[in-house]
Amino acid sequence: TNGHSPRFWAEKSVVNKMQQKYWKTKQTLIKVTGKKEDEHVVASDADLDAKLELFHSIQRTCMELLKAIELYQKRICCKYN
Repeated sequence: TNGHSPRFWAEKSVVNKMQQKYWKTKQTLIKVTGKKEDEHVVASDADLDAKLELFHSIQRTCMELLKAIELYQKRICCKYN
C-alpha cells in the first residue's frame, strides 16, 4: 500500500471517481448537444484542475504529517512502556 493508510486510498478513490464521472458527463453533454467547448468552459476547467492539484498536494502533505505523527507516537509509547 506504499505506506498509506486504508483511509488515504478510500479518500483518493472517492476523488478519482468524482473526477471520472465529471469528465464522462461533460464529454457526453458535449456530444449530445453537438457543441464545442467554449473558451470560458476551458478556462473554468483549467481553474478547477489547478484547485484539484492544490487539494491533492495539501492532502498528500496532511497524510505525510499524519504518518509522521503516528510514528512519533509509537516511538514515545515504546520509550515509556
